[in-house]
Amino acid sequence: MYSQPVHTGENCAKKCLTNVLLLEMGCYMWDYGTHKPMPVDAMHLQVEQGLRWLEAGRIQGIIFLASCICDLNLEAVEWTRRWIQTVGDHRLQLASSQ
Repeated sequence: MYSQPVHTGENCAKKCLTNVLLLEMGCYMWDYGTHKPMPVDAMHLQVEQGLRWLEAGRIQGIIFLASCICDLNLEAVEWTRRWIQTVGDHRLQLASSQ
């Protein structure tokens, strides 16, 4: 837990008003550990976990990281674009506790 509130935009206002921590999951399209593009199977695992967490109410959104590589025609980036097109209009089936 952090000691000082981070004041950034509308989400901060929601957090400050409700005292609820709003989380977003970051999905990397570049593997900084190996200095290579993220393998598609690893991207698949990341985004499917994110979708499950969205539906469970554990996170508020998914952020796709390393946007500086999005114009390099990498397989992980192109796969992620197709995944977003496939699930982008998907209506979340929130967990019953929501």
